[in-house]
Amino acid sequence: MRRITMVAAFATLAMAASAEAQQTVYSNIPGALGPSYPSLSYQATSTSQFGNLVHLGGSYRTLNTVSVVLSTWAAASDYPDLAAQNAAGYYHNLTLNLYNVGAGNSVGSSLGTITQSTLIQWRPEGSPVECGSLSDYGTFHQYYGSDNVCHGGQAFVATFDFSSYGITLPEDLIVALAFNTQSYGVTPTGVNGPYNSLNFAIGPSTTTVGSEDADMAYIATTYPGWVPARDASFGADPGWADQHPMMEISAVTATPEPASLVLLATGLVGVGAAVRRRRK
Repeated sequence: MRRITMVAAFATLAMAASAEAQQTVYSNIPGALGPSYPSLSYQATSTSQFGNLVHLGGSYRTLNTVSVVLSTWAAASDYPDLAAQNAAGYYHNLTLNLYNVGAGNSVGSSLGTITQSTLIQWRPEGSPVECGSLSDYGTFHQYYGSDNVCHGGQAFVATFDFSSYGITLPEDLIVALAFNTQSYGVTPTGVNGPYNSLNFAIGPSTTTVGSEDADMAYIATTYPGWVPARDASFGADPGWADQHPMMEISAVTATPEPASLVLLATGLVGVGAAVRRRRK
């Protein structure tokens, strides 16, 4: 019984020592997510991958998670067969790619990648009374958001867990999201689907931790007339002003904070004293 008590106490104290060993090292996602944001449509812009070069803040550098804000424009009524299978949404494979920064801020070697099947929520149904029958785009019925404004897309966060990868982050890296649509991506589906209405949110939003280069984003697109003209390779692209892909990166450290070490040591001394008293 004494051994079990000792182990349990040690485990509790160890958890306390590591509880603070995580921090956000980059973020331009607001604490309270809004109903919708400007966004980049992969299908409409012939895009297969989109992201940004970010400069990390904080001091931790062992990658934990990467979160991105997406905007879904597909309502359940647009895809009744899929909605009948899952009233909450549909699943689609999303790939999160991390790259080192090469010479001249080019895309360098791979740091890591994850592909996960992600639940994409259905966007709220249209609100014809408040928003009219069609949106400004002439196709999507807008919905009336919690901010009393009509929106075409609904924002949500998708998180990728890198905690088991053991990736040590450089000070600067390129983070990008890739997925297939009907016509674009590594393996286009070839059929229409709600993923054609899935976008990457691009703010504008305030960066609270870390920073990024103004007016710059990274994209792989074959959109005709894209300026500057470029091939389908993934690379830097100017002209984005303050519209940056909305992302957050968290990291951990293997070394507990000094205050946590003091707590752990104090706790172990107390446990040892309790055991000695019981023995007496």
